[in-house]
Formats: sequence, C-alpha cells, structure tokens
Amino acid sequence: MQDSLNSIANDNPATEDEPEPANEYDSDSDRADENIEYLVSKKNARQSISEEVIAAKRMTAQLRAGLTGLLEAVRLRPVRRAPNGHRIAGSSIHLIGCPTPDMRVFRSRQEKRETNASVVILLDTSSSMRGNRIRVARSCTFAISEALDSISGIETQVANFPASWCSDDELQKDGVRVIKRFGKKPKPIDFGVPALGNTPICQAMLWGGMQLCNRPQDSRKILLVLTDGDLNDWQLLHARKIVSRLGKADVEVFAIGIIDSVVDAWIPAGHGKNISEIKELPAAMISLLKGALLDR
Repeated sequence: MQDSLNSIANDNPATEDEPEPANEYDSDSDRADENIEYLVSKKNARQSISEEVIAAKRMTAQLRAGLTGLLEAVRLRPVRRAPNGHRIAGSSIHLIGCPTPDMRVFRSRQEKRETNASVVILLDTSSSMRGNRIRVARSCTFAISEALDSISGIETQVANFPASWCSDDELQKDGVRVIKRFGKKPKPIDFGVPALGNTPICQAMLWGGMQLCNRPQDSRKILLVLTDGDLNDWQLLHARKIVSRLGKADVEVFAIGIIDSVVDAWIPAGHGKNISEIKELPAAMISLLKGALLDR
C-alpha cells in the first residue's frame, strides 16, 4: 500500500502540461470585489443550509435503513453444512441414508463478514454548481456522511473543492477544504459552503486518494465525488488517468452527478449515478455502494 501511495504522490498526472490559468485579478479592486462576493455567498450558503439539512435528515433515515439492510443480509449468512463438527443440522440428517451418503450433516460455524470501510466524500463547489445544483449537492453530501457514519465499521471524511475562496485559516493543501474529518460528527453549518471558483477535480481526487491510502487498516477505501462533471478536455483526460491509478492503489472511485451531469465521461461503468433532486439519493447511493461494501 505504501508503494501505491508513493506512486500516486510522485507520478501525478494532474501536474502534466496543465494549461496556465488566466490572471484572475487585473487590480486590487478586482480582488476586493471577489473577496466580497465570497463573504456574501458564504453567508447566504450558511443561511440556506438549515433548510437543506431538514430535507437531508429525511433522506438520511432512508439511506441508513437501506444500507443497513444490505449489510445485515451479508452479516447473517446461511449456515453451511460440514462433514465434521459438534452440532448436527436437523434438515440434513436424511442425507446419511442416501444410496451415496453425504456426510456433510454438521452445522459449520456461521461466517460473519464485518464491514470496515473509509469513505472520502468530495463536494464540488465550483461556479458551475451555483443555484439549485449546489443546494442539492450540499444536502446530499450531509445525508451521505451522516448515514454512513451511523453504520458500525464505516467512517467518512468530507471536503469541498476548490478552496481558493476560503480564508487563510480554512485553506487546505491541494485546493481542498476539509468540512468533516474521520471520527467526527457532521455539523450542518460547516456544510454551508458557496459555489465559487474553478474545478480542480484532479487535484481533489488525488488528495482524497492520499487520505484513504493513509488508512491501511481499513479493508475498503472509497472515494465519492458529488459534481456536475463540467470538465474541460484536459481535466477529462487526466480525471480518467487518476481514477485508473487510484484503482491500482485499491481506492474505488464513485460519483454522484448533480442535475444534467456528465460523470459517465470519466468514471468507470457502473460507478456513477445521476440525480436531479435529493429524493433520488437513497436509490442511487444504495445502487452504487451495494457492490463497494459487499462484493469482497
């Protein structure tokens, strides 16, 4: 795992011939205007998040129930028959009297597969996510984090990108701002982030992969991106490369596309779902994570 971690860190396709960004500010006045826009947008987002959390709470209950049901179906696996043991399975006694006796009449010890997973959730808060998209995305992100954290053996970390609009104390490495760390409870106000700036999705996915590779004790490592998938040609090319490289490091990448999304262009088949409103989230998440949490 450490070799995979070093490979991702040292061979980063997100730094290969990336186009130089245009100068964002022509003057100090432009920078001041942008800072004011950020502060106003952040205030509006935090006022809006309280209403969004109410909707998210309803989806959290549905999502938790659905995922818990899936996990219990695996944890309570049928008892197997074995040729030796201490307890005879009553339903198998007749096999002894068959013309070709089957001596597998003992109850084997019931297997119980524990779910143990770390999930990094990345929320796209770029300018293209403005309007209803960011409201749906914030609600979904909160609901997913709260639902997964309530399941024994699963922990989440949540971050948004870009972080270029954040104040210095909020700014994190690689253009990503942490909203909730592993082992902490999600706080609704922290999810009230505005949609401003570009879409450094490649850097964000690499950051998320590094967080997961630093948790070697977990059997499953899942990176979930919520985005509209509005990528330019360069981002599209390198997003595919990064998803492939993370896969080689045992990090499974999934995406929830928000309203007219095009995540299928860079995510593996079956690893992406598009939704238009939060009520579609439970079905989409259960469909995505069913394989990720159970198929091993």
